[in-house]
Amino acid sequence: MIAPDAIQIIDLAHAKEHLTKLVDAIYGEQTDLSKRWASDQHINLEDGNMNDVLAAISCHTAKSGKVGEAATREFGYFNNNQDRMRYDYFRLQDLCVGSGVVEGGCKAVIGKRLKQSGMFWSLDGANAILALRCSMKSDERFNDFWQRYKINNYTIPVQVING
Repeated sequence: MIAPDAIQIIDLAHAKEHLTKLVDAIYGEQTDLSKRWASDQHINLEDGNMNDVLAAISCHTAKSGKVGEAATREFGYFNNNQDRMRYDYFRLQDLCVGSGVVEGGCKAVIGKRLKQSGMFWSLDGANAILALRCSMKSDERFNDFWQRYKINNYTIPVQVING
């Protein structure tokens, strides 16, 4: 694991997507009953009522065929990931529960710098420029970045191009 002490959060939209696919299998796509069930479970999920979500799924696990298989699979998914779906708790900690912020940040900070016309990067070069760019975009971390490089005796190769 890359960051064993990191707080792991499953994207709320992806968790809701799992519930929506399940309810469509149980009650049919876009029926009144499926919409109501999905809405109730989405609220339970957001409010941290995982026992209610699991109970709503578990009553379908004994059904035969694809419905029972889907319910069993999704019950396992939600049961095994309860700690990563404490959305009420995460929001109280001012943590993002969706991946949109991270994806947007990657596009703005990384993609914008590395994907300009005519650019080609080696892995080492891309890592070096991204470390620098990320530290520059995090004002309070810029000095820490340079201090780390100084302490660890890293050197950043610089190529001067005339023209």
